Amino acid sequence: MWVIRKARNECLFNEGVIRCAELVEEIKVLSWRWSLTRLKIPPCLFYEWVWNPKDCLSR
Repeated sequence: MWVIRKARNECLFNEGVIRCAELVEEIKVLSWRWSLTRLKIPPCLFYEWVWNPKDCLSR
């Protein structure tokens, strides 16, 4: 939600353009970084997270 809200505000207040592919990538990176710091699971590499986050969460 944070990434979507930030993109919306950028579009509204700074006349930015929302690019869906960039938005999705930013969500992937943010969720992966969050999982590394907040979850009590063994760390996944980023490519593993992008490929199958469910597998990383079930470790």
